[in-house]
Amino acid sequence: MTSRGTRFSYRGERDGAECFAPCERGSLDEFLLERYVAFTQWRALRRMFRVRHDPWPQARVEVTVDDEGLLRERFPWWPETRQIGANFSPGATTVTISRPQFAKTREHDDENVAHGQSRPLI
Repeated sequence: MTSRGTRFSYRGERDGAECFAPCERGSLDEFLLERYVAFTQWRALRRMFRVRHDPWPQARVEVTVDDEGLLRERFPWWPETRQIGANFSPGATTVTISRPQFAKTREHDDENVAHGQSRPLI
């Protein structure tokens, strides 16, 4: 990926013997991959929607970051991060997505009020 002259590129390898399978219950991978609520923001409008599908078929992969210049430029905190793992999935099928709902935060309880109504984040 390139933007304004800076890039992000990586390469990954997967052990061909490892089959795709759902994450182990209670694992860090399960915690990070099996999230079923998505959040979006456009300007000050914050919304959320629920996503339903079977657990991701996935496998651990080894990833090497070749150029992280774009991440360093866009995210000042990036140099303080460390890679702890990577996963690849061929994707999920039969995905259901709910209608968007307004998402409220504790910090900004008055945001996302449409026509005098708001819906709390559940």
